[in-house]
Amino acid sequence: MAMLRNIAVITGVGLMLLGGSALGAQGLGIKLTASVPKGDLGDDNFLDNKVGYGGGVHLAIPVPGGALVPRVDFTEYRNSDSGNARARMLQAGVDYDFYFTRTENIGPYLGVGAGYGSTKFQQDTPHLDDTPNNIFYAAQAGIMFTHHLGAELRYTYAEYKPHFSGGPAAYNSPTWNGSIILQF
Repeated sequence: MAMLRNIAVITGVGLMLLGGSALGAQGLGIKLTASVPKGDLGDDNFLDNKVGYGGGVHLAIPVPGGALVPRVDFTEYRNSDSGNARARMLQAGVDYDFYFTRTENIGPYLGVGAGYGSTKFQQDTPHLDDTPNNIFYAAQAGIMFTHHLGAELRYTYAEYKPHFSGGPAAYNSPTWNGSIILQF
């Protein structure tokens, strides 16, 4: 039930970020993502660096020198070799992407971002089940080949403090994410 509440809250924040007059702007898009967990999240006792998959929606709003990018991302990780470990991340935030070409939403860029996330941690052995929330930070590099197609490499970092027995008191969850960007 907590996961549903968190999804509703984060989705609502994301829709507010994407809503209003900004929807009339160019740059509404989706991202298809492959992600590798590192740190405690990717530990061999939990996800063992198994690749996770996900997707997201974003809106690239042109600003001088780049774009503000409100975004909502979902990623799921599974490791059946480690007590059926699972982690589901839902994150909503805003990035600033600086385009080297100074052209609206085209060419190579670097960006930074921050937001709020919720992660559902589950594992059968030892029994883990909690959905803590926290702030995350991100940095990315990417390229928009055209106004409609791009690629991005993104690093995110958060530290979650789940409440379950048998696991660590806090999970740091850095991830490396590779995405294909489709923009409309």
